[in-house]
Amino acid sequence: MAKPDPIPRFVEVSPPGTSIAPAASVAASVAASVAGAVSALSDWVDQFLSDREIRPNTRRMYEWQLRRFQRWLQHKPWQEVTESDIAGYKNCLEAKPTKHGQGLKPASINQALASIRSFYEWLYHRRYITFNPALTIELVVLSEPKLKNLQASIVHELGEGLSLHGQLSVRDAAIVWVLKHGLSAAEVGTLNIDDYRQRALQVESTKGASDGLGALSPDACCAVESYLEWCLEEGLDMSSNKPLFRSQSNRNYGARMSYRAIYNLIKDLATIAGATAKSSEL
Repeated sequence: MAKPDPIPRFVEVSPPGTSIAPAASVAASVAASVAGAVSALSDWVDQFLSDREIRPNTRRMYEWQLRRFQRWLQHKPWQEVTESDIAGYKNCLEAKPTKHGQGLKPASINQALASIRSFYEWLYHRRYITFNPALTIELVVLSEPKLKNLQASIVHELGEGLSLHGQLSVRDAAIVWVLKHGLSAAEVGTLNIDDYRQRALQVESTKGASDGLGALSPDACCAVESYLEWCLEEGLDMSSNKPLFRSQSNRNYGARMSYRAIYNLIKDLATIAGATAKSSEL
């Protein structure tokens, strides 16, 4: 009677100088690699900045604010951030020691919160998250902005004198109200649609430095929003990177108003109002 074939035994042989890792160690290594990949995918700041058509200084501001918030969170994944986390960060900024006392300036705090808001709106619209934790976070209430001394007299005369000379166009009224908050004609000319948000303006000075969010008065907000509604009715492109104030001339209709166009507008309005505008004051 023939003997049955022997049952084969398989022995795993490693190359010389190597050892076989236990199954638990392999699983741990794989898990760490997956976690690292998920973490990399979850850091969407660079993609957020690439998607936005913004000026270099504004881009740097966004990145600095978001990275600072990320460090404060101790690199907690963005999709796990809660309303309480953002509220806690706001409280931290309000209590942060500074050279001049306790707490950052309201405008600086609002710049940080506005950056986080924009980032989470983008995450939500991209469907990277299903809930926007920044939706209910309120900006800090700012005191009424001070007018620049050189421009204040001209703007006040415009406000008082123009009421006697009929109704301004919605665009011109919005420009006058924005000027009342201390912006120069050059700064008004650089504003984009995206710079008006949450009843405030994101102002970048003519020197290239970001001045942060400046709150607008209720009357100014009403004037700007009425003007934006008019732009929609006119069928103008309302993309975020488009100019806030557009030319209404036949030649350049819809294009960005230049400094000279805004200056000439204010000069003409000042003449109507009985004020005397000097170039150094605009």
